[in-house]
Amino acid sequence: MISSNAMDSLTKGSIRDFCMKDGKVLKGKTYEKVFAKAFPEAYDEIKGPWFKERLYIILHSIESHPLCPVCNNPLPLRSFTKGFQHTCSRECASKLQSIDTQWSEKQKDAKADNVKQRLKSKYPGLDVEAISIDGKTRRLVKGYCKHGDVLLASEGVLDKMLAKGICLCEKCREEAIGKIEYSNSELETFQDHFREFRASNSHGFNREWFIKYHPREYKMIIDWSSHIEGLSLMQQCVMFQNKWKEIPTCRHAGCTREVKWAPSGSEWLPYCQEHVNCNHWQSAGELQIRELIASLGIEFEANNRSVIGQELDIWIPSKNVAI
Repeated sequence: MISSNAMDSLTKGSIRDFCMKDGKVLKGKTYEKVFAKAFPEAYDEIKGPWFKERLYIILHSIESHPLCPVCNNPLPLRSFTKGFQHTCSRECASKLQSIDTQWSEKQKDAKADNVKQRLKSKYPGLDVEAISIDGKTRRLVKGYCKHGDVLLASEGVLDKMLAKGICLCEKCREEAIGKIEYSNSELETFQDHFREFRASNSHGFNREWFIKYHPREYKMIIDWSSHIEGLSLMQQCVMFQNKWKEIPTCRHAGCTREVKWAPSGSEWLPYCQEHVNCNHWQSAGELQIRELIASLGIEFEANNRSVIGQELDIWIPSKNVAI
């Protein structure tokens, strides 16, 4: 069996770069024909019935081929993802279980060692550990920053954040928010396109998501209404989108009271509590249509009752059209 010291470190490094990416083995690069074409000399050293096992040993810097604890024969490889089998055959597995009363514990230890080895190979610059919390497997990055360890929900979350260049520590990300600077033109551009941004990211509109994936945009939003205390993130977003610097007031003529946040949780009510039941109450949608018609220079009448005897929210005499 080949050992990890059988070829020079430069060749082994080249093989790892060819067969692995971000700590994961690229299956297509481990086929014998592909590998033989890329590394003909190295292939001559490891070719044969144990090719995959020998390649796995090189990729993971294993000193020597692990042996079966029962018969001392070389262990076969399960896969490049799962590593070596615990015994060389079913027969040896049965024998080991019958003579070893701590079989299950050793199996767990062996599995944990495999995971530890894989994480070490996949994240060479980080001390990543797999831990179990309430029956769920988490990833702990030990000694990540000045705040200490970082606990993440899964390996997938860790991979995604590393791929996007996102700091793993939530406290560090929050501290970085205060240092972000932006120009007025950058603010105006984002504000003008905020509706599209909100529509395409509605699934993740919460503080943690913003700080993690869009810290710059988050800083612009909270700065816009920072002079008003007690606003929720959604309220801050609505003020930013509408370019309001103050909470909107009642639309009833002569009333300047602040209006309440709508039960829907997405907008402020158009009227205060006193005028909410007035006959001229209009929905937000109706008001938007009125503003659009007015912006087009078309004359209209609101709440007309003379045409059909019932109230028409919007009546356009020149077109003989009602809405």
